[in-house]
Amino acid sequence: GVAGVMIQGNYVSTGGDMVVLNNYVFSRMMRDPSQDVRNLIENSIMGYYGPAAPGVMDYFQKLEASVADTHIDEFTEPSKYLNSETIQSLKESLARARQSVSSPEHVVYGRRVEELAVGLEAVELWKQGPLMEKDGRLARRDLTEDSYARAVRLAQNNRNSTPREFGSGRGYWLDFLKWHGGPLARIEKGGLVVKAAPAQSAAVGPITLDGKTLLSKTWFPSIRHGDFPGERSDQVIRMSGETGIGAWSPNTKYIITQEIRVLEGNAVEVLALVERKIQESSASFEIRTVYPNQNAKFEFRSLDGKWVVAGKPGRGAPLKTGQIDAWRVTSVAGEVQDVYEALAKDSVEPQPGSNPKESGKNPAPFSGEIGIDSESNKVYTSIVIPVVNIPMDQKLTWLRRTMAFSPPGIK
Repeated sequence: GVAGVMIQGNYVSTGGDMVVLNNYVFSRMMRDPSQDVRNLIENSIMGYYGPAAPGVMDYFQKLEASVADTHIDEFTEPSKYLNSETIQSLKESLARARQSVSSPEHVVYGRRVEELAVGLEAVELWKQGPLMEKDGRLARRDLTEDSYARAVRLAQNNRNSTPREFGSGRGYWLDFLKWHGGPLARIEKGGLVVKAAPAQSAAVGPITLDGKTLLSKTWFPSIRHGDFPGERSDQVIRMSGETGIGAWSPNTKYIITQEIRVLEGNAVEVLALVERKIQESSASFEIRTVYPNQNAKFEFRSLDGKWVVAGKPGRGAPLKTGQIDAWRVTSVAGEVQDVYEALAKDSVEPQPGSNPKESGKNPAPFSGEIGIDSESNKVYTSIVIPVVNIPMDQKLTWLRRTMAFSPPGIK
């Protein structure tokens, strides 16, 4: 498509239905002195972009000029033909086009201009960078503006394009949104403070007690991006995210909703609700948690109620614990006891030889793991929880997680 640009060695095409011309063919046509060919180009752009056509034509001509004397293929870095001066000039052309179709009666043309702008926006935004907390949100430290809103608009206007040669595209765009931070929620009681960032894989954390971080982050790796559904509350954080979206599969398999509350006694309760969207026999979800001090003592509780000290994992060599239902992490900052309980009787299958809990629910066959997180280089704990027999399009209260936090030396 003529509106596409290269990002990370791959082509993002965002051209409209009437301007779906191969980039090479368009290049030859732009240089062709034939008036008939020139008329064809101008009539097509005028018909598709309406009042924005002059600005769009100017954009195309500048983009064409930027590659006039340069060989461009799918492996070319954008910086080779899109320097800062060219990018600024292209932005001015798009601004002119937007202004021409800013009135309500031109909403269709305005959407087409936004689709055209996706490629240029991607050149600036399609990169990862460090995040920081700013004005109650997560924002890019390396950019001068909060880029999350721009990233959302870009993703909304991408016409299901993909930045990779293979893949459906949707999973990549959800990861892209995560790169740019997003909203942040906070609840606290006494000295316990809990933060949550839905766009970061529905992450909870950091969780601090009396100013000391006891839990860095906990999240669902299968949720690429989430949000805050409904009205916000000062007492409860609600986060929701879709799972099952991969590089090849754009379809939502489940929706997981978390409700986070701060309880008395420096404790945090997380209720997880699951809604099935696609019929499949079963699934499992991982909950991963990173702690600030990798020299802490890590213990897990087996299903017979015994606490076992976990060995030290190696990089790329996580340790499997077997079936467990709780973690206990003790560091110089304090202690975290993290308990998982299956709430829905049909959400887990009893294991051979296991005994029902006193509550009458099936025992929780949660698989445990401890390893080194590749991103933070800190120790993580993991729980993998199976889910079966959830009816289609019904929200099931599925799991309760209780995290109790204690200062050093206090049980």
